[in-house]
Amino acid sequence: MKHLYWLAKKINSNRAAATAMAVFCLIAAVFMTASLNRAKASDSLQTELQEENSNAENIISDETEKDTKNSVAESAELLTEEHKAQLRGSTSGGHGKDVFLVEPSDAQFYEGGYAYDITVEPIEVEISYSKPADVKTTQETEPEIATPAEDAISYETSADKVFTEDIADQEKPTKTSTPGEEGTIGSDTATLAYQDDFIELEIIDLPEETEDISLSELDEKELAERQKDLEIIQKSMGDEESQSEALKQAKLFWGETEKPKKKGYNLNISGTKTFDLKRSDISGDVGHFISKYPDAHPGSKIDQSLHLEINGNITENATVHAVLDDTETEDRRFTVDINTPKWHLVLGDFQFKIDNAELSVFPKETRGILAHGRFTKNYEAMYIFAQSKGVSRREQFRGAGQQQEYRLQGSPVLQNSEKITIDGRPITRGIDYLIDYDDGLIKFLPKVLPIEITSWIVVEYELTKDAMPFKRNMYGTRQIYKKDENRKLALTWLKEVDDTSGKNKTDSDTASSTSQITPMSHDLLFGDFHWKLSEQFSLEGEIAKSKFEADKKNLPSAPETKKAYAGRIELTGESSRMKADLSHKRSEAGFKAIGREKGIIEVGERGPMDDVRLTNMRLTFKLSNFWSIFAEGEKTETNLDENPAESSVDLELRNAGIIFEREKHKERFEIRKGKQIDRELSATKQGDLTKNTAAAVYDRTFGAVKTQAKYDLVEYVDAINIASGSKVIQTFANASSRKAGNFSWTASVSEIRVDDGFVSEGPRSETNNWTLDVSYDPSRKFSARGEFQFRREDDFYNNSRNDSAIIDSNIKYEPTQDIKTQLKYKIENTSKITRDPSLDPVDYIVPDSLPTSEKEKTEVINRFENPVEKITASFMTDYRITDRISAYVDLRRREINDKHTKLNISEIDRQTYELKFTPLKNIMVIAEYDKGYSINNDSKSRLDDTGKLLQINSELKNGYKLELSYEIYEEDDIYASQNDKTVKSKILDLQRALSPKLTVGMALQHDNISSATPSKEFEKRVFATYTPANFNKRYKLFANHTDIENVQKKEDGSRYEYGLSFSQFIGADTMLDGEIKRVHSDKTALGDAYSATVINAKMVITF
Repeated sequence: MKHLYWLAKKINSNRAAATAMAVFCLIAAVFMTASLNRAKASDSLQTELQEENSNAENIISDETEKDTKNSVAESAELLTEEHKAQLRGSTSGGHGKDVFLVEPSDAQFYEGGYAYDITVEPIEVEISYSKPADVKTTQETEPEIATPAEDAISYETSADKVFTEDIADQEKPTKTSTPGEEGTIGSDTATLAYQDDFIELEIIDLPEETEDISLSELDEKELAERQKDLEIIQKSMGDEESQSEALKQAKLFWGETEKPKKKGYNLNISGTKTFDLKRSDISGDVGHFISKYPDAHPGSKIDQSLHLEINGNITENATVHAVLDDTETEDRRFTVDINTPKWHLVLGDFQFKIDNAELSVFPKETRGILAHGRFTKNYEAMYIFAQSKGVSRREQFRGAGQQQEYRLQGSPVLQNSEKITIDGRPITRGIDYLIDYDDGLIKFLPKVLPIEITSWIVVEYELTKDAMPFKRNMYGTRQIYKKDENRKLALTWLKEVDDTSGKNKTDSDTASSTSQITPMSHDLLFGDFHWKLSEQFSLEGEIAKSKFEADKKNLPSAPETKKAYAGRIELTGESSRMKADLSHKRSEAGFKAIGREKGIIEVGERGPMDDVRLTNMRLTFKLSNFWSIFAEGEKTETNLDENPAESSVDLELRNAGIIFEREKHKERFEIRKGKQIDRELSATKQGDLTKNTAAAVYDRTFGAVKTQAKYDLVEYVDAINIASGSKVIQTFANASSRKAGNFSWTASVSEIRVDDGFVSEGPRSETNNWTLDVSYDPSRKFSARGEFQFRREDDFYNNSRNDSAIIDSNIKYEPTQDIKTQLKYKIENTSKITRDPSLDPVDYIVPDSLPTSEKEKTEVINRFENPVEKITASFMTDYRITDRISAYVDLRRREINDKHTKLNISEIDRQTYELKFTPLKNIMVIAEYDKGYSINNDSKSRLDDTGKLLQINSELKNGYKLELSYEIYEEDDIYASQNDKTVKSKILDLQRALSPKLTVGMALQHDNISSATPSKEFEKRVFATYTPANFNKRYKLFANHTDIENVQKKEDGSRYEYGLSFSQFIGADTMLDGEIKRVHSDKTALGDAYSATVINAKMVITF
């Protein structure tokens, strides 16, 4: 088939054959392209051609001839049947499909001196197509095609089968066809659509007539051309020059032309710039003015924000990526990233970190300049000058089951600085948790819950620079020698130094507080290396010296400058059957790293500590293709300087296990056992705690179902205090399956048993979880997702049981275009500060079995809050009953209950019903009923409200619009009747379009307000809107006047406003909105008189 690409060029006159062969030639061309990279197989291919010629009679035998005739039909049938469901499922913008019928046709082609017949039976062919969003089709410049890999060209057939062939030292296709541009196959029979990583053939025209082509019609000249093409392909197996010629022929076949790439500047700049101006000159009662115009700002206020992105080439060899975002979002930052052959520059906000600097540098948010230079093949350098954006903090605490919210001890938190792990597994903001940076509040989302008491939560973050008494600058350099990718050395010097003058010197409070704190200076010099000694052994290490001056001013009472060292060395050996790691780490007391305030080496469950020596060894040995064993040992010592004020910790860790794994069956079984001995000695405390662990994990895939079973045992044995020992057994089973496109599910069950000896028979506590997550999406009409979780917590010591059910479901049903429904129901457990003083705080640590100090207990009690259950439900349906009648229903409910006190904390319920009726073509009647209530039992308040609306919209004749409304709104405060309020409104609104440019209107509104201070208001509104012919601007003159009658005090007053509002597009990318108005109000029940001039303006520039 690789020799058939030229056939399409020769059957141009046969439209039926062209149609039948379109799919066939597509597949043939792919195989032809694949053959271009098989230079190494030239001898064998030549032999194969000779064998084909020698066995020619066998090739054209009846049985082989029958297979050859039906090859195209079989390929097309495979295309449609195997991929029809997938292709029809594509409904996103820019994508689609074509379904057509290939008419019966016959064709012949010539190969190796023999003639072959192809008969195509009637078949239905479905081919997907898409229009890439990032391809610009201008006449001046034709964009380039990005291939999936360097020096690679890939073609994708409509059956989504991708064939990629590397073509060394060849240019990639440089022509992009616009949608509808015809290729060179056949006669108006195909379109070539180029994508970023594939080229796709789309059939656009089907010939209705067929003609037969026979071998006898081919003259000698045509046969000579075909033989020449065949010789080119055969020669391409031998040398690169012939490969280039073959590739050129292939490009000509696909209609590609060689065009030089455009060099120089190629920048894509996009973004928005927003200016917002608010100004109010007020005289009189400011409070009364604010109650009427809450968005107004007394005086002047200017807000501006910018979001800018720049991508592209600034020179022929330099690229830039820049992001500037100063909007009030969590991702606010300014970063410019420039790449050249020699330099990589980062300017603005960036996270500073250094690979292979495990002890010296931890990730840190900074603002400044980072430059990385590549000067020669072996020499690189890095330079940094930046300012710290925050102070590093680290917190470590246990999980608490279904509790979602945890409050950090420090706030506000620097945006994007947090790194959160659960049992060492990093989690992602927005997917696994949410964070309130201002309050330092972390909320874990239901998908990661529950977080059991056996799990450790570690949060590393930075406090904002507001918590820093001084500005802290950092600068330094890193010099790198790289012999190759596996052997390199580096020397780094970094310096952190505080500004000698404190911040906010005009603030007396801040000045007095910072007077007790002195600026610091911190120098860090370290070297690190990674060196592959041989194919089996590699060595890496790090040695660092820290010099820390707590008082840069050198006051007499300043502490002594601390100098300390830290280092590590790791040796790795690896062969086909064995891998061994040996490491040694040491940090002296007083050593300070960049990006962490205290401690750099993790010591068991205690977290990072100072003055530590740690030695670790791990060995993995492969016994056979299926079996392997591993062993690990670790020894850690602290307080090597024997400081009497510090505790000395001696920790030993031993783990071993065996693994059985079969990749063919996707099966893995692991058993491991370990022991940790933690001994602590100080002047006031002595401890000897042993932690025994054992686990077994089994993973297996059965067809489309993935399963996992796990058993985990943790046992604490306290040799000093026997009563503090405990044992935790955790079992877990999980199964999941994902069917193609429609249905997927995940089911899991787990149990946690805690036994600490406080209960004579049975465990201290037992926690069970059952979870089922189901997703069903059979079509666009119906989709459903549900997560169901049931949790039972039994505390046998306190003789209590706590059951909780979590349901999170979302169902969408759209049987027709006239009916749309959606149902959401969710029950979630959260935390809310609603403590009942009668409850014992110790009950918040259930079970209290794992070892914690009294200080940690206090922190846990202060951090944990009462569990709260929140139920949220909503139902929405939009039903177009007939062409004249449609209905809309929206039901929403939310309630919060305290699970300890069983009391309802708050409850909100709202129901909305709307009916639209169009009795005549130009008349619409809208009836709406809205009812709801809000209860807060914590503050003893309840507010019921009801809204009723009847509205008639009518176009009396061309240019006239009339709107009549009658609305009743009632508020009923159950606990404070003086807040009850009823407003009855009658509104008449009339508009007339005098011309396409000018529209005028008037409105009358009468409000009858029944409240503690009843009143009547009669408002008159007039306006005129002018829109020029080009429709890029709009001006509106308006005036409103309201007469206010105080029924109770028999006092009359008035309120008015008049002004000009405008909206204008300046060019195609800039929009300007503004308003200037004069407002005035007499003295009313809400306050005294006021007058004000209000100016609002907003400009949005899009580029």
